[in-house]
Amino acid sequence: MTPCVLVGDLGPNPAPLAEALWSLARHRGLRVRAAFLLTYARGAHYLDREFLASGGALDQLHAVLGRDVLPRDALSLHRVHADSGAAIDDDWEPAHTLAWNEARWRTALAALSAAGDDPVVFTLLGGRRRSMSALDAVTFQLLARPQDRLLDVRVSDPRVEGGGGFFFPEQRDPMVRTRGGDLVDARSVAVRLVDLPVPKLRRLLGERPPATYAEALARTGVAVERTPPMLTIDLTARSARVGEHPLPLTASQFSWYATLSNFRAATTGDGAISSDEFEPHLHRTLHRMKSLVPSWQPTSEALTKLLAVPATTPRAGWLAIAANEEWSNLRSTTRKVVKDAIEALGLAPAVASLFVPTHAVTHVAGAKITLSRLPLDPSRIELVPPPP
Repeated sequence: MTPCVLVGDLGPNPAPLAEALWSLARHRGLRVRAAFLLTYARGAHYLDREFLASGGALDQLHAVLGRDVLPRDALSLHRVHADSGAAIDDDWEPAHTLAWNEARWRTALAALSAAGDDPVVFTLLGGRRRSMSALDAVTFQLLARPQDRLLDVRVSDPRVEGGGGFFFPEQRDPMVRTRGGDLVDARSVAVRLVDLPVPKLRRLLGERPPATYAEALARTGVAVERTPPMLTIDLTARSARVGEHPLPLTASQFSWYATLSNFRAATTGDGAISSDEFEPHLHRTLHRMKSLVPSWQPTSEALTKLLAVPATTPRAGWLAIAANEEWSNLRSTTRKVVKDAIEALGLAPAVASLFVPTHAVTHVAGAKITLSRLPLDPSRIELVPPPP
């Protein structure tokens, strides 16, 4: 079996821990070689009484799965303490919530350190304390590596939930008397592990995760503020949007902006197009839009003239539109419309500027050349439909 490390918040019932150890081994081929658990007084009491006691759930697991599944000395139990040193058993008060969050973060970091390259299984073991499950998931999102997993443990018979003697289907005493008085055969209860595919956001924390949860929240907030939303260029609908917000571009402005965006997404360089090379790229964009929607007829005189030129001879139409007033001011008008629309979204200035085309003038062999470029990273550009 593949070794792994388990981490999670443990509620008062240790049965989910036993269920997780058993199902990871039986259903996933994963052997938990170490476990890092954060709990409180009641959880520690029942863990000792029902799981760790001689003949308890852990000994029964060892009898079935072998002693290398969570050796007794490989269970690390963590508690939450106030600054005074007193143990904290709830998270009702703001100060106690902060203490729980920091203890949870330290527990997870300890599990990751002990795991090395082995996967860490973040497991929801908190029972009815929903805050435990919610914050376990957040901790996973911020710390999980590609090989790590977030799992929930569930049983097929709700009568055995919440205590009552069920730990796993192969336990020593198969007949379980539930709290409601029913007699249930443990061998008939299925234990399921549910994978929770939430986004992994570890990259937001930088090269190395911080030592505290508070610092992790601060770093995440800054990183999210600096991460630009997606720019979607929809050639079928002939629309551009930033996140869910449409850009109010005319047909000519959209064609220009779409051409810049398409070139930026497709190139490995800086995405700059020179003025003497722009027309062929624009021509391809127009014919691509026409091929997607054959009934489309542009309302712009300049676009109509350019689209009328066969795709095989794109440069033939450039001189026909060069003197068009709308076309001669297209760079500046497009830039202004995009800039105003982006500023209205309230993005951070450094992020907002990425969506606004830039223009630079240079001279090549005595001729003035204008370079147009969209600064946005190609990974933040979505083309609909994707290029053929």
